[in-house]
Amino acid sequence: MAHPQTPFYESTAWPAQKGPVRVLHMVHEKSEAGCGLHWHEAIEFYYVISGGVLLYGGQDSHWLYPGDVGVVPGFLPHRGRLFLPKSEHYILQVSPDFLAAEEDGLQRRFARGGSHALTVRQDGAVMALFDHLLGEYAAARPGWQTACRGDMLRIFAHLYRACPPVAGETPAPAGFDTVRRILFFLSGHFDKEEEVTLPALCRRFGLSAPYLCRLFRQYTGLTVNGYVQEAKVSCGASLLRSGATVAEAARAAGVDDPSYFARLFRRRTGLSPGEWKKQCRLSETPPAGV
Repeated sequence: MAHPQTPFYESTAWPAQKGPVRVLHMVHEKSEAGCGLHWHEAIEFYYVISGGVLLYGGQDSHWLYPGDVGVVPGFLPHRGRLFLPKSEHYILQVSPDFLAAEEDGLQRRFARGGSHALTVRQDGAVMALFDHLLGEYAAARPGWQTACRGDMLRIFAHLYRACPPVAGETPAPAGFDTVRRILFFLSGHFDKEEEVTLPALCRRFGLSAPYLCRLFRQYTGLTVNGYVQEAKVSCGASLLRSGATVAEAARAAGVDDPSYFARLFRRRTGLSPGEWKKQCRLSETPPAGV
């Protein structure tokens, strides 16, 4: 999931004692809910219980209905939104290290950054495995981690057989790997204006401006400048929610002028920083838009 404090790069590290998988249970009454473009090392599964989820992964769109599973390989930029009200789904995140000892094809397919998300439609065997895993995770009885690990390996094996690598897909295209490297750089430097201009990025990555722009938009749907602005607003939104002033949030996002930051914030979210803080106080979850 994309969080305001992580501008598109999402850290998914968690203590080993928490088990091999992290589970997020998502229930929404309205269809506007969703998450912005983000990426992480973890392999991510969307398991839909009711309603519907539209998953954008790489250059593809996947409409997920009850019983469907969407799979996002590690490092793949993706985003999702609900397209039906009263939606319920689970998001399961698995560290790429989980497959470190498994056969190379599994690692290439899921852990090393495939360039496409996958969809498995209402597969009874996969649904049964997910249901059992979720039950073990929720009950947390003695041995639950081992049970979850076994279920997860069986899920990977089943999906690998159902969706094996195709010619030209793995390893991921060179352009896709380049975009991943640019995204990783931007996630740590969005607040340093002089380092994230288009000329500076072209010099750093040895690319022409037309090629970098075309490649970046192809895989993210955004311009470089649009992505950087989203990152600044995302960073600022998290700080504002934690009680920071507009000036403090702007400074942390690499914006010297708080007034400009406020205008940028409204343009990207539809809310002023003050309105954002007010809505955050009234709700346990952030308002839609960031």
